[in-house]
Amino acid sequence: MKDSGFSLVLPSSTVTWSGTPLAAVTGDMLLVHRHDVASDVIDEGQKLIAITEPSLKPYVWATHVAYVREGGSDPIISEMSFSGYRQRPLSEFATSTYALVHFDFSDEQRASTLINDNSLKGIDYGWTQYVPLIIDGITNAEFEGSWGSSLICSTHCTLVLMGGGVFPDRPPGLVVPARMASWVKAVKPVGLVLK
Repeated sequence: MKDSGFSLVLPSSTVTWSGTPLAAVTGDMLLVHRHDVASDVIDEGQKLIAITEPSLKPYVWATHVAYVREGGSDPIISEMSFSGYRQRPLSEFATSTYALVHFDFSDEQRASTLINDNSLKGIDYGWTQYVPLIIDGITNAEFEGSWGSSLICSTHCTLVLMGGGVFPDRPPGLVVPARMASWVKAVKPVGLVLK
């Protein structure tokens, strides 16, 4: 992508994979491999993008992104789903492979991410973002589009995490899950079978 005026700013972070003890706290991010219609569309789109941007290929395993709203024994996440913005417990991801990304945020930054997340309650799912994302990815046309107030999962998480000091390398509407995985170097471990 040519210079768009955006430059990645990312606090230090650690990645822990599902199947290991997790200690999720407010401000963390989940990179998820799921099998549903939206994730399958994202998967195919990211594979197309990786043709023109081969450095993204190790990260296309991530087909969904969610934000950790609160920690505890069963943390609560927020995400964009077919029905739009929703919250649910992390335990509902038990049948998916995921990576928990813990950012080294201050308490104030964590609180700011939660404020950003609260401001997005009620947002609709952004089906209209798919085609522009794929066009941008394979042509580098810097083409972005959506309809009304709607978001996909990666745009939602990008906007939320900006409250903690994460700033993307492109407009938030052009961020896909694989891009977020590349930011934190979340390459699927050898031998890990995606559920």
